[in-house]
Amino acid sequence: MVIFTTAYAEYAVESYELNAVDYLLKPFSQGRFLIAANKALTHFKAARQSPDQSSSVIYFRVDYGLTPVAVEEILFIEGLDNYLKIHLVSQKPVVVRMTMKAMMEKLPEQGFARVHRSYIVSLSKISLFRSKMIQIGEEEIPVGTSYEEHFKSLFR
Repeated sequence: MVIFTTAYAEYAVESYELNAVDYLLKPFSQGRFLIAANKALTHFKAARQSPDQSSSVIYFRVDYGLTPVAVEEILFIEGLDNYLKIHLVSQKPVVVRMTMKAMMEKLPEQGFARVHRSYIVSLSKISLFRSKMIQIGEEEIPVGTSYEEHFKSLFR
């Protein structure tokens, strides 16, 4: 695991390409260093866990670091061009650069469904389904025509 520390901002992109845990631009504070070190520790612990233990947490690259997201915290995922906005139960949304297809490969198959070109939902968080519209909390999510039959088959 690598944490880049440099005075040159132009190396940030390269650190991302090399899968660095974090990137510190000099001068940085001790607090910022501790945040980076804790990210490295979290990443290290996740790598040492067995597959059964790590399946409930997915790590996403956010702001040059890794951010853990508990699968059971995910309400739904919204596609925004080349980014995904992961809406969570008890914290603000997380925005990641990823495709919908890549996200579906990371998520547990039985707990999530793609219901629209721009939406993936957690099946356990659905409070209402009516007339091509899913309600999760206060949010209404459309069901796309090409995804409707598959979505309905999950409940038969």
